[in-house]
This record gives sequence, C-alpha cells and structure tokens, in this order.
Amino acid sequence: MGTAFIQGQQTIQREIEAAFNQAGVHNISVSHITSESAPADTSFKVAANGREVELVFTRQDIEDSARAIDSSAATKVRVLVSRFTG
Repeated sequence: MGTAFIQGQQTIQREIEAAFNQAGVHNISVSHITSESAPADTSFKVAANGREVELVFTRQDIEDSARAIDSSAATKVRVLVSRFTG
C-alpha cells in the first residue's frame, strides 16, 4: 500500500472517532481490514453500545482522503454514525 492509502486510512479513522464523539457516542472501537484483492477496498467496523456496524470504503475514498476527508468518505462516516444515533 502506498503512503496516500495509509494516510487516508488514518484520516478516515480519526474522522470516524471525532464524528462519534461529537454525536455523543463514546467508548467506541474502530477497526479496519483491507482486502487483499484489487482494488484493495477497506472495511471499517465500529462497535459501540453493544452493536457493531461495518461499512466499506473504496480505495479511491481512502486515497482521496490522504490530506483531508473526501466528500464521499465523509458521507460514509455520517452513515456509520446515523446507524448508531438514527
């Protein structure tokens, strides 16, 4: 994996944690796993309040989020949060 991909994963994880904190959902656990096949999408799994939700971010979402969260990735982060707060 390239530098942009790794930075993008870190950016998305930080955004997930910040969004949940802002929504008042604390004590979350965030993990991710990257598929070994092309195009190497990453599945982020969030566990909180006895629930677990998983959502796939595409390689493009991740690489586009290397410096700052991409709009597509930001939308997916909001979807994750809404599944716990909605």
